[in-house]
Amino acid sequence: MGELKKPEYLYVVEFVDGLLKVGRTTDRIARMRTYEMEGKKITRRHFSQPCSYSAIRAEWLLVRQCRRVRIPACGSEWFRNLSFDTVVRWVNSFSCDESACEIFDRESHGPSNPKARAP
Repeated sequence: MGELKKPEYLYVVEFVDGLLKVGRTTDRIARMRTYEMEGKKITRRHFSQPCSYSAIRAEWLLVRQCRRVRIPACGSEWFRNLSFDTVVRWVNSFSCDESACEIFDRESHGPSNPKARAP
């Protein structure tokens, strides 16, 4: 018998300095502890329901959507000047609705938007 695959979640975290971090995880508590152990102060966080299809694809699309409207602040998954509430909607859409991802794929033009506004 094979092992059951752990559910994966998309998430967005807002830190006290205004940075947002998006990503995916199988362990929501451990992920938040990691940030706290690094000395980062979390102001808000949101996790999706378990991803109903490929979490890797959903995360890639989430990051890509964020990059369409903002240039990453540092690394590829950290952003400034993005609305937490807007990203929460994207997290929920991409994690639970494969059709939303297919629509986004059709509408997008390349891996990121070169016209993304800098913070």
